[in-house]
Amino acid sequence: MAPLYRSIAEQLLSEFSGGNRSTDIALPSEASLQRAFGVSRTTVRKALAELQSSGVIATRRGIGSHFIADKINKPISSRVHFRSEERDRGASPQVRVLGYTTRPASTAEAVHFRCKPGQPIGDLCRLLLLEGRPTVHQRAVLRLPKPEDLTTSQFENVSLYEMLRRRFSLTIPRISKTLEAVEAPPNIAKHLSIEPGAAVFRIQRIGSAPDSTVVELSTNFVRGDRYYFSYSGSNEDLER
Repeated sequence: MAPLYRSIAEQLLSEFSGGNRSTDIALPSEASLQRAFGVSRTTVRKALAELQSSGVIATRRGIGSHFIADKINKPISSRVHFRSEERDRGASPQVRVLGYTTRPASTAEAVHFRCKPGQPIGDLCRLLLLEGRPTVHQRAVLRLPKPEDLTTSQFENVSLYEMLRRRFSLTIPRISKTLEAVEAPPNIAKHLSIEPGAAVFRIQRIGSAPDSTVVELSTNFVRGDRYYFSYSGSNEDLER
């Protein structure tokens, strides 16, 4: 027979989460759940901890718990970085560095960066996780003052742009992005813990400094089963 807290966790998942969750769904307070199930607060907290360890709910102090949407809405025009967005949702994002090296810029990269081929650039590969689950694979090529001075640890669990601002006083106010639905290449699928050929979004991004100098060329593969993208804006241009 399953422990009481586990039975409560399963009932909460069934009654409150619904089917496919396109938005976060708030749970009643611990006191309300305690009264509804006629159990101690300790049992309620064990049930919530069970759901949280499974990655289906998130809890924030002073706000409470909520079921995390099956798919997370990401506005196409958003410039808020992954870690801030997920923290605001009450989730626990992590950023794991897969590798960082300094290498010579290729001819194509030199054209973007407006530098000479062979100039040292930084080559960063990271994995962004949500509630412990791989969600985004990021490969970023960076033109920095002294890329060789950076270490892998400086890119761990930090926003790339925030790190550049703190380390180099470098801001990136201009961004252009392209988004395309593709099949996950085998090497990307392995890092994202999905089958090769599974649906992913490929987002290619160019980030520029205030003087229009390109600083970042990145390719991000986003799991198609975790995110969907939306746009909201004025219809005036379409009516002209």
